Amino acid sequence: MLNRNHLAPFTCVYMRVVLLSILTGVHLCCFAQHDSITFIEPIEVVAPKSLENTLLSHELLISADPNRSVADQLQLQTGVYVRSQGPGALQTISYKGMGAMHINVDLNGLSLQSSMNGIMDLSLLNSYHFGAVHFGEQQKRGAGRQNLGASIQLRPTAFEQRAFFVSLASNSNKSLGFKWGAKQIQASVLSTWGPNHVNLESYGGNGRLTNTAFNAHSAVIQAYDSLGRWLWKPLLRLQYSDREIPSGLNSVEDGVQEDINIMLSNSFLSEVGANWNFSFTSGLWREQINYSSEKRNQSFTSISYNFNHQFNAIRQIGKRWRFWIGIGQDGTQYSSEALLETVFWNRFKSNIALEKKKGAGVFSLNAQVQEYNRRLVNGFDLRYKYTLQNHRWVIRMAKVNRLPTLNELYWYEPGFAMGNQDLEAEMGYRLDLFYQFDYKSFSININPFIGMYERMIQWIGFPVIEATNQREILARGAIVKLSQKISLGNENLLIESNHQFQKSQINDPKHDHYQKQLIFTPEYSGNLRIHWYRDVLNLYVNGLYISKNYITGGNEQFIDPYFLLEAGGSVSIWNLRLGLRLENVLNQAYFSFPQRPNLPRTIHLNLTYKINNNDKSIP
Repeated sequence: MLNRNHLAPFTCVYMRVVLLSILTGVHLCCFAQHDSITFIEPIEVVAPKSLENTLLSHELLISADPNRSVADQLQLQTGVYVRSQGPGALQTISYKGMGAMHINVDLNGLSLQSSMNGIMDLSLLNSYHFGAVHFGEQQKRGAGRQNLGASIQLRPTAFEQRAFFVSLASNSNKSLGFKWGAKQIQASVLSTWGPNHVNLESYGGNGRLTNTAFNAHSAVIQAYDSLGRWLWKPLLRLQYSDREIPSGLNSVEDGVQEDINIMLSNSFLSEVGANWNFSFTSGLWREQINYSSEKRNQSFTSISYNFNHQFNAIRQIGKRWRFWIGIGQDGTQYSSEALLETVFWNRFKSNIALEKKKGAGVFSLNAQVQEYNRRLVNGFDLRYKYTLQNHRWVIRMAKVNRLPTLNELYWYEPGFAMGNQDLEAEMGYRLDLFYQFDYKSFSININPFIGMYERMIQWIGFPVIEATNQREILARGAIVKLSQKISLGNENLLIESNHQFQKSQINDPKHDHYQKQLIFTPEYSGNLRIHWYRDVLNLYVNGLYISKNYITGGNEQFIDPYFLLEAGGSVSIWNLRLGLRLENVLNQAYFSFPQRPNLPRTIHLNLTYKINNNDKSIP
């Protein structure tokens, strides 16, 4: 088979793009003036007060139970819908009308989206390792895959934290964790294991769900140091899990999956002279998935080696102008029993961005070119922010792209599924409006959005399915967030409410499912959460509602709406912190994936012992 994405030198057309980018940067810099500069960040769409309350909320929830998946943490904080294929199994989300294939996960300037299948299984990321988890916009100057939708931003844990952690849940799951930190290095290690018992009484059955046992181990080590003019920020992420794929109510599964990830990222930042900033991010990532099932007569091992690099040069021009140029490379080697041969890709990209300040407004334009199949795929991101006292407006227009994944291109499973090397890149146009109002401890964020996407890849056919560019999608809706903090002496109350309205439909009149809602994309999801806390005590209650969720393309079948209630808290005595979380307080029988029961009422009890902890955050 001819592999058109083999590692190869720059194509001639791409060299011209890079050369043009460099010459344009040199030309502008020749006319630059000298002014002081700090490291430049793009226009943020999250208001400072909103982000401050988000970080506070994260700390309060983590203090009650540090052992949550990133998906569970996002659902508690934002009311977003989480699609779970059973306890301990695959977790993905839907946000702004887009699914897991189109939402990036960013850590330390590097995308964690799998080059194999395009999905980051959020059950494999634990909030224990991160200082904050929240939604944001993709940073075009980051390393790794770019995408159509928004981005999940992971912030590493703050330095100088030292603590032991142990937990026990009523479904017999157990966890042990340890954090150790000094001024320039921080490490966190977590192990979770157990049978993951799910009693079927509330689902009208007897006994327990089968094939649910799992064990997961992970570590994140981060550091920083000065190397001459450069600030060096390395991060190492290790992850191993061995889990059974849970059965359904009317099916018995015997599948077992191992996930092994080793990722090393290095970020280098430098300020040269008065007006120059440079940054370089390098990511090396080995991803391995082992799957076996006697019932399905399947067994395969898939391994990818990913090499991602991004270099940015940023120039201050006078007091109002900023210019940056970036060059990146994403390389992967992929082997699997489900491929005819080991395959490679080597994709290059280039960015040019310009920012201008005028009065209370800031304008920015980012243009990007990516190489794919010896062709150029272009995109842009145009933003304008205006701030007036407590009001903040941002308008964002963008042309976005997603390049096909390795499985979409090369999967080879005769009689069942075939990749397609002729796939085109997915493409779309997005418009976002952001309005944010802050007054003292109150914040409201309103984000209407609309997106039109073409050439969306889907697997279709019978009896053999094949990846094809087919669907056109129109996604629109609004994200609304309100937060209020009230303080009376030592007593504090934080109230947050999140609402997501999304209509995401097939937009091709010739398609059989024209104007039908996409599957696993509920039209509404939202939550209301109330925190009460003081010096050593923290209590919260959270209500979550997910609307009707279609599971067939014609919208004939759907999952019923459900409401979940959760409560928890923590108390600190000396260096000890005792945390308690009651999951699914009302013992609600519910599904986020057909026939795959979720946890009934479950009690999570944990104890944290702090060792010389200098962290001043909420206990």
